[in-house]
Amino acid sequence: MDDLSVTEETWETIRDKIPDDDLRWGIYFENGCWTFFHDPRNITTIIPLRIAGAPVVVPIYSPPFIHPGTVSPSDPCPKLINPYHEIPDNVVVNLLESFPFALAFYILYNGFCQIWVDEDFDFELAASHLPREFGGLKVTYFTHGPSETSSRSHVQTTVVEGGSHEPNAGRAAAHREISITPTIGCGSEIDVISAILSKSVGRALRSRIGVKILTESDSVEVITMSSHAAFAPRIYKTLARKHLKLGFLSRGWNRLSGRVENEPVQTLDQPQVTADTTERWWESVEIFAAGSDKKIGNIHKTYDENASEDTSYPIGFQHDISLVKPDTDSMRMLSGMKCPAREWYRDAAIDTRSRLYVLGSHQIDGQGLPKYWAEPVGKGIMVNQNTFPTEKRWKEGDIKQLIGRCTLWRPLNASSGWNGWSGAPVIVNKEDGTEELLGFQSFVQDSHHRQFAMPDRRLKMDCANGYISFGACMKLPQEILSSTIL
Repeated sequence: MDDLSVTEETWETIRDKIPDDDLRWGIYFENGCWTFFHDPRNITTIIPLRIAGAPVVVPIYSPPFIHPGTVSPSDPCPKLINPYHEIPDNVVVNLLESFPFALAFYILYNGFCQIWVDEDFDFELAASHLPREFGGLKVTYFTHGPSETSSRSHVQTTVVEGGSHEPNAGRAAAHREISITPTIGCGSEIDVISAILSKSVGRALRSRIGVKILTESDSVEVITMSSHAAFAPRIYKTLARKHLKLGFLSRGWNRLSGRVENEPVQTLDQPQVTADTTERWWESVEIFAAGSDKKIGNIHKTYDENASEDTSYPIGFQHDISLVKPDTDSMRMLSGMKCPAREWYRDAAIDTRSRLYVLGSHQIDGQGLPKYWAEPVGKGIMVNQNTFPTEKRWKEGDIKQLIGRCTLWRPLNASSGWNGWSGAPVIVNKEDGTEELLGFQSFVQDSHHRQFAMPDRRLKMDCANGYISFGACMKLPQEILSSTIL
């Protein structure tokens, strides 16, 4: 149906032409795009990125409102919000004041404003005490937030005399001669090693290298990588206990409901992380070629200095990007790094006629994907609860320090594993055919539908993996956008 063009008047006629019954009766058209509202794993076909030229959004599952018999407050936003445009700072301030308990806002093209809330959120109280619309957007809530896309590496690490750390060469030697220098390209796998992880877990973290750039401020050649893949205290807690329950994150809601605030739940199986360890956490991190003892370099600078092990990722990672300064001996490995996009994507919002892809090899059921296999579906606003203003009102001037913005896109391989992809370049293919670098892979958001009776093996595997509603890359700092892609 690529030759058709859908409108508000023709969408039902076009929907009736969709061959798959479950897809046809689980979809509707509104606000210029399609919304699939059933469990995406109930259908055997792949949900397309577009139907008749319009994007398809798969929102996160949200429990239906419980109607308490009272009238909810009116829309607190005086102007209608266009989800296809950048959300102004003054509107963000209004969002934060209207929903002070929010951990994040997802503004989707289908007209949804989905709000990430703490697990203790009271949905019944929300139905009567909170607005159900904001700026004309439909407000829904969900409790299971996004997941980071770094993962454990198979490489063992050892702590050597002096407190430094190195990968276990025996494992690497089983795959290649150590004397062979691996070739690193944009999006290649890397092993991230830190003193904390070496002592506590004994393994490296697997991630992806980004691109090589020349900084404008000091004219230094550096390589980009994901900050969250290198932040060892936070990663260790995630590995040791996947679902952290942090009571202090619900403090905004506690103020609304009058509840007594809970103390953060302490885990017993975690290392003692002191302020000295986390104050300059990036200084203890080393980067190696994946599965090798060949060191690439150390982190030169991070744009996420305020990351905290006490918050749920991606809160606190405003840009999720750090810069690695290559060692002199690693230049040979990096000589072939060439990014297909030589310019940064600088527009505030992505044109809906553009397509995206994450650099690297991606597959569905063993088959490669088309080159452009992701569709922009909205934007995210991540709230940094570490600096939540408890005694004052939000101010527009505070916004740039207190929130992180990101672009949301839906991948075609929504049931595939995304572990180990953090930091990979996200490329925009514009309508005129040019390619520009949007940012780097940060996190994925599960739709949070759960079923256990599946008709075939592939769908059972999909259920175990989770269905990805969208991936995201954080907005880049201006200093990075001013640099030159090499």
